[in-house]
Amino acid sequence: MVKNSLDYFACFIKMEPELVLHSVVKKVMTDFYAFSVSAVTATTVVEFVKIKACVTTCAHLVKASVKLLEVLLIMSIIHYSERNNRLPDPRGALSNRLPQKVIAIANSEIRKANQPQTRKRGSYHHYSPEERVKIGQKDHESRRGKRENDGGRGTHRRLQQGGRDFDENWRSCNCWSYWGCDAANATPIAGGAQPARKELYAEERRLHKRELQIWDQDLRAEQRSREEENLRKDQEMSLQLDILRTIVEEIHDQDEANLSEHEARDKDVKLTNLMDNDDIEAYLTTFERQMTAYEVPSGHWVFKLAPQLSGRAEQAYSADESSD
Repeated sequence: MVKNSLDYFACFIKMEPELVLHSVVKKVMTDFYAFSVSAVTATTVVEFVKIKACVTTCAHLVKASVKLLEVLLIMSIIHYSERNNRLPDPRGALSNRLPQKVIAIANSEIRKANQPQTRKRGSYHHYSPEERVKIGQKDHESRRGKRENDGGRGTHRRLQQGGRDFDENWRSCNCWSYWGCDAANATPIAGGAQPARKELYAEERRLHKRELQIWDQDLRAEQRSREEENLRKDQEMSLQLDILRTIVEEIHDQDEANLSEHEARDKDVKLTNLMDNDDIEAYLTTFERQMTAYEVPSGHWVFKLAPQLSGRAEQAYSADESSD
C-alpha cells in the first residue's frame, strides 16, 4: 500500500507540473511530518522522508494542490490502520483533522487491500510467517542484483509518456520515484542508468564542492575585512592616545618650566628688613615694585614679606594671623 501511494505521488508531481503552489507544499509537508511523528509508526516517517527527498531534489517540480494534500492524508490513514489494525474512529481525534472525502477514499483503499486474494499456483501462502520472511528476503536480494546488473532496466515497468521511456534513466537522480527528474531524462544515455547516475553524482559533488569553496572564500574575506576594520580602529585609537599624551606632556613640561622660572626669580629677589623706624608706606611701595619687576606671583608676596618684618611690624603681623 505504501508503494502504491508513493507511485501515485511520483506520478502526480510528474504529470501535473502546472499546479504551482510552493507555500502549500511547505505547509502540507510540515503538518504531515508533525502528524506522522505523533500518530503514526516509524515506517510512516521513513516513507515521508522519501517523499520529502523527492520534492526537495526535484525543486523545479515542486507543485501542490488539493490532490497532493489528499494523497498525503490517505497515506497517513493507511499507516494508521496498519498499525492499529482498524480504521480511524469517525468520532476520534484523527478524523477531526481529515476531510470526510479523504477518509472515505482511504477506507475504500484499505478494504480493497484487505480483501482475500485467490491463491495462485506457486505462491507461498502455505508457508509459515518465518519462512515467508526468508523467502521474501531472498527474492528482494535477487531482484536487487538483477537491477544493478542490467542498469535498472527490465525489473521495473516502463512508463511511456510523450514518446520517452522514463525507465531508461531510472533513478538517475536522487529522486525516490521510479522516474528521474527532467534534468536526468533530458539526455538519455544508451548504456543505461548506471553511467548517467555516476556522472550526475560526480557533477553534483563537484558543484557542492565548488559551493563550499565559494562559501569558505566569502567567509574568509568577511573575516579579513572585519580584522582590517578592527586593526584600523585600533590604530586610530592608538594615534589619538599618542597625540593626547604628547599634549599632556607638553603642558606638564611648560608648567614645570614656569614653576622653575618663578622659583629662580624668587630666589634672586633681594629684600631689606622692615625696621621700627622705617616708613611703612615707602617700604611697601618698594616691596611691590620689586615683586612686580621679578614677576613674582601675587600669591607669593605674603611669604616673601613675612620674613622681612621685625619689631613692632612682626608683632602686629603675628597678632593678625592669630586673630584670623
